[in-house]
Amino acid sequence: MNYILAFLIFSGVIATGNALKCNTCEVEVRGSIPNNCEGKLVECDDDTFTCATQIEQNNVDGDLVTTVRKRCFPLKDKDYCERRFELNARERFYLTVFTKCCDLIDGCNSGPIEMPAGDTTPNGLTCPLCFKEDSVACTPTDIKCVGDQLQCIDFRGPAARPGEKEKDYAIQGCLTQYACYLNFDGLPATRVISKEYTCTPHLIPSS
Repeated sequence: MNYILAFLIFSGVIATGNALKCNTCEVEVRGSIPNNCEGKLVECDDDTFTCATQIEQNNVDGDLVTTVRKRCFPLKDKDYCERRFELNARERFYLTVFTKCCDLIDGCNSGPIEMPAGDTTPNGLTCPLCFKEDSVACTPTDIKCVGDQLQCIDFRGPAARPGEKEKDYAIQGCLTQYACYLNFDGLPATRVISKEYTCTPHLIPSS
């Protein structure tokens, strides 16, 4: 019995010692745009897909908050990897996030990150456009979508900007293709509490 117990303990030590370690840190800056943060190596759990660095820009009426976050990236959010997603409500509001994933090597997410430039070519899709804080209703106009913004989003309910308390928002605008399918769970700093949103046309991600 003692031999079995010792084997199990030793196996656990080996398994723990072989766990992936990722740089972990987060920085939120208003106005200027950071491209890095300094953290420490943290051992990841079994639900980790890889190490990742994310950059997010949340802009409301010109008040820009940029977040850089490094972490163990969960398997459920793996479809964020190497993609740039954007919610565009013109000058009133936009939310952009890019996730840079790396090989399964300890500390591989140690470098800086830059937000890739978006495609500004009109793509033919027109969506309702509106934005209002502390409300779940607004009166829309129209917005012409660009690049890979191939869906319209209609969001109503609570959310929270980085470092702020949650409040109600009504947001309509253009959305990057398939972003709605990801449920906004992998954002580094903006918290989307409400699930009361729809995206049209309905797109099914390719496998």
